[in-house]
Amino acid sequence: MKKPLFLQYLILILGILLSACQGGAPAATNTPTATNTPAPTAMSMPINTPSPSPTPNPFFSGVGAFKSGDGSTVNLTLTNRSSKDLTVFWVNFDGVEEQTYRLPRFQQLKLDSYHTHAFRIRNEAGDIIKEILATDESTQVYFISDDMNVAYQPTPGPTPTLIAAPPGERSYADRPDDFPGLYQAHVLYVLPADAEDQQRDLDGKFNKTVETANQWFSDQSGGSRIRFDTYQGELDITFIQIDQTSDQVYDASVAEYGGAFWIRDILEAKLEAMNVFQPGKLYVAMFDISKHPSTCADAAHPPDLMGRLAGFYTAAKVEAGWSCPEEEPFGAGSRWADMGVPHEIVHLLGFASSCGNNPTSSENTSHTGDFTKDLMWAPAANSTEAWDVAHMTLDPGHDDYFKHNIPNCPDLANSAFLDPLPENPETPPGWPAEWKLP
Repeated sequence: MKKPLFLQYLILILGILLSACQGGAPAATNTPTATNTPAPTAMSMPINTPSPSPTPNPFFSGVGAFKSGDGSTVNLTLTNRSSKDLTVFWVNFDGVEEQTYRLPRFQQLKLDSYHTHAFRIRNEAGDIIKEILATDESTQVYFISDDMNVAYQPTPGPTPTLIAAPPGERSYADRPDDFPGLYQAHVLYVLPADAEDQQRDLDGKFNKTVETANQWFSDQSGGSRIRFDTYQGELDITFIQIDQTSDQVYDASVAEYGGAFWIRDILEAKLEAMNVFQPGKLYVAMFDISKHPSTCADAAHPPDLMGRLAGFYTAAKVEAGWSCPEEEPFGAGSRWADMGVPHEIVHLLGFASSCGNNPTSSENTSHTGDFTKDLMWAPAANSTEAWDVAHMTLDPGHDDYFKHNIPNCPDLANSAFLDPLPENPETPPGWPAEWKLP
């Protein structure tokens, strides 16, 4: 039977209204650079359609069709902590990949989306990394690690952080501190883009070196230890892979400073740009660069050489003719490696200082020159003496940097990085306010 004309018009109008209510692809912005074209965001629930039930697990189980549904507005952030460029696809209501978003290495993708919208993450080869169905949480954060694992964090706080990996597993972010509100040294394992992963953050060798060195420090200091950042009692080591190869880091030092001796400065600037550093912490990086012109370790030395990073070049072939992994291996009982850790950290704390009584020379006041067994000793120019690591002592004369009683001269015994905390704790000289704890 033919419908009356007015009824045909009514059906047509209702059809147009319902079509206007269908959801579109989510809008997106990339930080720090916006590379995507925003898609339409206007969407409302179809008339008389109930809200879908919450999706407690955002990762698609493989059951049923993978496609977007209708739901309330949510905000998604996908953080690519890997060294690979990725692509994120919005999968539409018919299960078809429709909107494409680039997610470059070490960048974020922010999406204004909807509950039950579907997304597929692919690598550069086009392989599926993960399929996500947005939950009903108003704010959601996803972290993609270098091994292509995807972690989900619902309802993050003001500063989203990666969900803490259990002790013994790789962590891509600084985990919650065992000593919040105290100054501490945090350890990093940093890979250049072309380096082989030696898993130095997981093999326990650096942990052994730190414990050996800190026990020595305690014996020498009368019970004080350097406060290392730990999580649930274990040394907290963060894994980071940068987007530069060993040669690119080396060449950047030459281009910036006229030589390759400032590799640590290039690495510190890179980590600063990646927002790795936090107030109240100094950093010790096992950096697997393939070569270094002169050393297996160096550090900043405030106030004359400002910085918060010590570099240990754990895989480097030194151009002077030796191999760091052979000569200074961690966790193998090597006194050179073990004593190198407190030596570089003490540099980061500002010692030795120019107000000490026995600098190596007028050109080298960051080391002492009176005892070869001193932790902070270094030879003068043309000297043939060697560092006496077998009889290492902490400021043997107590007249340079530790319990020295020199007026108006910083003292390592008062460092805020020591545990127990000294009565009048001091931060490294010249540290700006933004590096200090509130």
